[in-house]
Amino acid sequence: MIDLPQDVLLVTGMLRRAGFEARAVGGCVRDSLLGLVPHDWDVCTDARPESVKEVFRDLKTYSTGSRHGTVGVRADGRIIEVTTYRTDGPYSDNRRPDSVTFVASLEEDLARRDFTINAMAYCPEEGLTDPFGGREDLEAGIIRCVGEPERRFEEDALRILRALRFSSRYGFRVEERTARAATAGRRRLGAVSVERVFEELKGIITGPGAGDILEVFPEIISCALPGVTPDEIRCAAAAVGASPGDICSRLAMLLRAAGAERAKGVLERLRCDKKTARDTIELVEGLCATLKPEPVIIRKLISKLGKERFDRLISLREAAARGDEDELSVLEGIKKAADSLYALEGRITMKTLAVGGDDVLSLGAASGPFVGRILRSLLDGVLGGSIPNEKAALMRAAERFMLEHGRSGVLRDGN
Repeated sequence: MIDLPQDVLLVTGMLRRAGFEARAVGGCVRDSLLGLVPHDWDVCTDARPESVKEVFRDLKTYSTGSRHGTVGVRADGRIIEVTTYRTDGPYSDNRRPDSVTFVASLEEDLARRDFTINAMAYCPEEGLTDPFGGREDLEAGIIRCVGEPERRFEEDALRILRALRFSSRYGFRVEERTARAATAGRRRLGAVSVERVFEELKGIITGPGAGDILEVFPEIISCALPGVTPDEIRCAAAAVGASPGDICSRLAMLLRAAGAERAKGVLERLRCDKKTARDTIELVEGLCATLKPEPVIIRKLISKLGKERFDRLISLREAAARGDEDELSVLEGIKKAADSLYALEGRITMKTLAVGGDDVLSLGAASGPFVGRILRSLLDGVLGGSIPNEKAALMRAAERFMLEHGRSGVLRDGN
C-alpha cells in the first residue's frame, strides 16, 4: 500500500528487532495515501526515549524533543524523528502540552492528534492503522478533528489555521462541527506567536483553495491578519484565488484595499521579512496606481520594477479587474505597448544609440558619471518612444538635459 523509504525501513526494522512496535505516522502516511511524496517521515513507537537511544547507539541520535518523547535518528544521511506513544497533559499556553504521559497503546497516541487525516499509522507487517476514519475522510475530501474539535482547538489554537491550510492545500472541505469550533475559537490565535501564525497564513493564501477559504472563513483570517477586516478579506477572496500563487502576489491582492501604508503596518505586525514586505508593498502600490497604455509611463514602470515584476503586476491587475471590461481593455493596451517596448529593447541598446559619449562631451558636458546619466536618459527616451534614435534629435535632447541639470549634473546631485 505504502512504499517506505529505505532509511525509514532501517529505523522501524531496528526497533522491531529489538522487540518494540514501530510505524510511520502522521503527515507522511497522509501524503503517501494521496499519491504525494512526503517531505518528512516520522516514526512512532512504544519504546521510551532512553530505549530508542539504546537501540540506535551505533547511529547518531539527537534529543530533539526527548521531554515530549521525540528522539532524532540519523539514518542514511537523513534525520528520522522517532516519538514514543504518549498522551498530552494540559495546554496552558494554547500551544504545547505542559507535560506528556508515555503510553503503550498506539490508539491512545493517535487520539491526541489534530485531524483524522493525520491520525493514521503504517507498517508493512500490519498495514494501515486508522481508528478515526482518516482514510475515508481523505477519499471524501474532508478536514475533521479527532474527537471533540472544541477541545482540539483549546489545546492548540494554531490548529485552527492548520485546518484551513490543509483545506486550501488539498481543496478539502472543513467538516461542519470542526468549522464552527474553529470560528468560535479564533480569538485564541492572539496567544500564538505571530511568526507561527504568519507561517500558517502563508500556506493558506498560497494554496489552490485560497479563494474559497477567504470567502468562507474571513473572520478567522482577520484574526490572523491584524488590521484587515473580514469584509475586506471576503471582497478580496475571488481575486486572490485568481492571482499568481507566489506569496507576494497573494499578499498584495489580499492587502490591496488596505492601501500601501496600512499594508506596511500589517506586514510589520506579522514580522514579515524585509524582502517579502518590500516586494508586496511595491505590488500594492502598483495595484492602486492609475496606469495608461502610454509608452513613456510604461517604460518608467518597467525600469522601476524590472520585466518580471512588471508582468506579475499586470497579471494581478487582470485578476483584480475580472468582469470590468473597461479596465481589462486598458490592461490589454498596456500589455501590447509593453510587448512593443520589449521587442524594441532587443534592437536598441546603449551600443546602438545614434550618439555616444564623445558626442555628449562635444556639447560641453563634464566627463565622468554625468555622461552615463545623459546617455541612459536618452536610451529611456528612445525606448519610451519620446525620442527617435537619430543623432540630431538625440543631441537636442542631451542639450535639454544639460540645461536642466547643469553641465556636470551638480544641480541634480545637490552637491
